[in-house]
Amino acid sequence: MSIIATAHSSHRRLLGSGLDALAPADRALLEKARDGYRGTVADAWDNETDHVSALAHELAERARREA
Repeated sequence: MSIIATAHSSHRRLLGSGLDALAPADRALLEKARDGYRGTVADAWDNETDHVSALAHELAERARREA
């Protein structure tokens, strides 16, 4: 699976499921973000999904430029 497909897949998982349905690595990432974030759990969730979305878009743009 390409890096872009992996990023998009992770983004879909994060947006489409609750914490119980996440892969252990994804759950650990969100818990780490939540622990280091000074807002609510919902704010940490939003912050992390925004980060994953931005990464997916950046990787897609880079692939388009290199193609």
